[in-house]
Amino acid sequence: MKLLDLLRTPALNEEFERLRRDLAARHIAVAGASGGEGVSSVAARLACGLADQGQVLLAEGNVRRPSLARELGLAGPGLLEWDQQAPLPVHSLPDFPGLAVLTAGRPGTPIDAATLPARLTAAAQRARQDYGWVVWDTPPAARYPDLLALAAHCEGVLVVVEMDRSRIDSLQYLRDTLDRAQLRVLGSLLNRSGRYWPRAPRAPHGPATLPG
Repeated sequence: MKLLDLLRTPALNEEFERLRRDLAARHIAVAGASGGEGVSSVAARLACGLADQGQVLLAEGNVRRPSLARELGLAGPGLLEWDQQAPLPVHSLPDFPGLAVLTAGRPGTPIDAATLPARLTAAAQRARQDYGWVVWDTPPAARYPDLLALAAHCEGVLVVVEMDRSRIDSLQYLRDTLDRAQLRVLGSLLNRSGRYWPRAPRAPHGPATLPG
């Protein structure tokens, strides 16, 4: 299912409304351990659920493997091209008033790994100033350290676990990373791969839930 179709699915409204109430936070990182858990879909759906409460920013922190511009049909500059003296280069979605989207940027925009943490930090600071709610779509914590640059500017993290994919060792690494960053876990969301029956485990650890 395409992300825009997912955002328009009425059957999910009640579940994400309950999730929004239970999180009790305004600046949230959505994270997964290894990739493929559905972090971007959860972040986008959560941001849409918050948008009737005020101005919400859905921010793409997963700049190394971005997807929001493609999935949401957005074009134009994003975080990687942002002049930090200017406002954040956000986009709007006509069907979702109150929601702004900060994408990684145009396809092929080069990434300067040395300056990326400072850029993410500056964007997080600006986002907190400009928006009542901020939801960060973050990269896999076991692959990239970028979540650490956002940690000081988020009130907590929502961990997405994919029941057919997430491994206990990767989830433990994510938990250790969050502990080092002193970023509290607001909750965990069990996602599915899209099949009605779990796949056979592809590794000895198999399906898992968040340790702790």
